[in-house]
Amino acid sequence: MKKSVLGTYGLQIANVIFSFFMSIAIARILGASERGELVIFLTSTNFMSTLLEFCLGSAITYFIASGKLPIGETFNTVIYWTFVGLIISVILVFAGPFLHLGQFLFSRDDTTLYIKTIFILVTVLGVFNTLLAAFFSAKKLFKIINLLSLGVILATCLTYGVLWYLSRYGHQKYTSETIMLVTNVILIIKTITAVILYNKFVSIPASKKILDRESLKSLFSLSSINYISNIVQFLTYRMDFWFVDYYAGNKTLGIYSLSANLAQLFWMLPHSVGAVLFPNIASMDYEKALSYTRMLCRMIFTFTCLMGIAGGITLGLLIPYIYGIEFSSATKLFFILLLGILPFSIKIIIASYYAGVKKNRIDMISSMISFIVCLVLDIILIPKYGSIGAAIASVLAYTCNTVFMIFTFSQLTKSSLSSFLIIKKHDIQLLKEHLLQWRQARSHDPE
Repeated sequence: MKKSVLGTYGLQIANVIFSFFMSIAIARILGASERGELVIFLTSTNFMSTLLEFCLGSAITYFIASGKLPIGETFNTVIYWTFVGLIISVILVFAGPFLHLGQFLFSRDDTTLYIKTIFILVTVLGVFNTLLAAFFSAKKLFKIINLLSLGVILATCLTYGVLWYLSRYGHQKYTSETIMLVTNVILIIKTITAVILYNKFVSIPASKKILDRESLKSLFSLSSINYISNIVQFLTYRMDFWFVDYYAGNKTLGIYSLSANLAQLFWMLPHSVGAVLFPNIASMDYEKALSYTRMLCRMIFTFTCLMGIAGGITLGLLIPYIYGIEFSSATKLFFILLLGILPFSIKIIIASYYAGVKKNRIDMISSMISFIVCLVLDIILIPKYGSIGAAIASVLAYTCNTVFMIFTFSQLTKSSLSSFLIIKKHDIQLLKEHLLQWRQARSHDPE
């Protein structure tokens, strides 16, 4: 597991770097207003994918990793579920104007058929890729997951770089619709690649059956708990985008979303480690799982805060020069958001531990608390203070979530705060040893 964590951590550092350069290209290509429109599109497709995926991915990972579900029948079930998601997304998109969902999904009601089609494809492919990744995760094929993610970012970054060059030196004008199309094409290529890798590396017996009723009941029973938590968490992270767009417009949203996206880059590393931790926890004994979790909490919390302080100050001051004077007001928003985002890193690791030991309800309660705080504060602050109000609301919501998770983890596991918050000399030595082992064994490790 340690080699998987280190490998994932290394690749996610590359992802952070490329994501940073990609955000620069988007800002330079589109400007604040068009960027705001793109943000609504991406936020809506991600939300739809989260709704339709029903958090089956984490449940599939748990049951496959623990050997409680047959892989072949589970994969067939995923195919059927994706088709159901396609039908639902078509209905919601084309019935949107009648249900007053047009502005919620697309930022405006007069969206073309072309954009609606791209929206549906991105949503459905997002669902399928999430579910497919669950099989790789269950089989501990983390290198495949990481390389697919890195490949998508490299392809996207390269494409954006070309568009940036053409817009600057070729005097070409690109809109958010261009980026939407690029997103769809790259997602199609990723899906095809993922299916090929699935057939090659995930050994399954041939089957035309889907899961039986009892297996489906177990699968959906576990996923339903995670589902509520995921939906609530997504809304906590992103509902301020819809509020800012509604009350302040696309341009303000483009600026605010840039600051939020930059601040949340510091979550990529904790999320990647959490993704590795979850399936391993499911197969560990209690003491070993707790020991690993404490160690990862100490290391991730310390490294994230150090990177946030050093990198955050530098990046924040350089925003107007890197992204353009139009985005200069993002600096203040970025600094405000870091106050809640950096400590939140430890919550991500604790949530993965709870998922592995089937205590998802705690994370769900925590998410509900932060959602309520964020919703109430968004309603109160954003109409009056705009993006500043949104940033303050997010920080307070993240802080409530983090404090609750730290408190419950400490109480349930009988852990002192220092045991999972303060890094130890032994952790540094252990990191050096396993980093050396990982470098030596990397070419021979299939994970």
